[in-house]
Amino acid sequence: MQRVSKTIANGEQRYLWQQGLLDTEIKVNDNQETLTRCYIYVGLRPIAMIDYDQNNSPSIYTIHTDHLGTPQQVSNNKQEIIWQGEYDAFGQVTVKSTPQNNTQDMQAKRKSWLPTLVNSANAAESTTHEAFEFNLRFAGQYEDSESGYYYNWHRYYNPETGRYLTSDPIGLNGGLNTYGYAGQNPVSFVDPWGLQVVAQLSLSKGILTFTDTKAPKEVVSIKAFSGGVAISGEVTDVGVGRNIPVPLGTYIITENPNPKSDPTWYGLLFKDKKIDDFIQSNNSDTNGRGGFRLHPGTVSHGCVTIDASVPNGESSWKKLDEMLKKTKTTTVTYEEPWYALNRQLIGYGEIKIVR
Repeated sequence: MQRVSKTIANGEQRYLWQQGLLDTEIKVNDNQETLTRCYIYVGLRPIAMIDYDQNNSPSIYTIHTDHLGTPQQVSNNKQEIIWQGEYDAFGQVTVKSTPQNNTQDMQAKRKSWLPTLVNSANAAESTTHEAFEFNLRFAGQYEDSESGYYYNWHRYYNPETGRYLTSDPIGLNGGLNTYGYAGQNPVSFVDPWGLQVVAQLSLSKGILTFTDTKAPKEVVSIKAFSGGVAISGEVTDVGVGRNIPVPLGTYIITENPNPKSDPTWYGLLFKDKKIDDFIQSNNSDTNGRGGFRLHPGTVSHGCVTIDASVPNGESSWKKLDEMLKKTKTTTVTYEEPWYALNRQLIGYGEIKIVR
């Protein structure tokens, strides 16, 4: 359950949520509710907000974010930047007392899909504004000025240390660092709900274990393999021709990154220096391999394949698919070649491949 209110100096602050995202802020004084702010999103990315004064008159502001949806600037209807933050690697923000109001600078920071507000010839002069309160931080995070911690739904995050105050609800199934944020890689990943989804495939045992964050104590085990042909539960022809198992390591589970292939399959993107559909490695047998997916079937050229040759194969895939679709998702930046814009993919968690 998400936080619905907190006590502040002059009363109470209440919050309304929509599909896991902060939708509305309401202040309460002497049992009187006053609507103060509403947010507008595209996916997980906040793009605008509406503030209401004491007369309930609205003011619209534009939120300018980076590639992961972290707010960098807020501008008003005069194209003036009224809030600007600079972040360190793990999200501790320094708010500029005098935001830079240079339109060319704004446009350089803005993603290509955002509308251009004004022509650079009409750039606004730097303007000093009163302190503007804006508390959104990393995706899904809200700064509590009283403590300096960021509320992150299931946990509170300390930006000074880059760690959560409490351990990941799924325990050690998420890895040894249960207090870390987004796999200790906030440049490429976000964790808007303070959770991680973790799966592990043992190649030698042919067992895939999957932990659902909604039921942290439940670990589901199903029969799966990588590389080979499954016949009545037995996997043969491993390493023959194209039937080469997936390389060991950790992969990000995403929506299928190939729009031309089966949309019901999931992508498995190797966690290396570049998050794309290929592996970059000094190992000549591994370098350049890619296109790994998570799907049901009886033949695997390296994909993690839920064994459909056994009687419960179809139901096992259905259970796994439902679990992934119900879990809280993240956003993963898929790095395209230099000549194309990067994409944002839905991230469902991680899978570790072990022997």
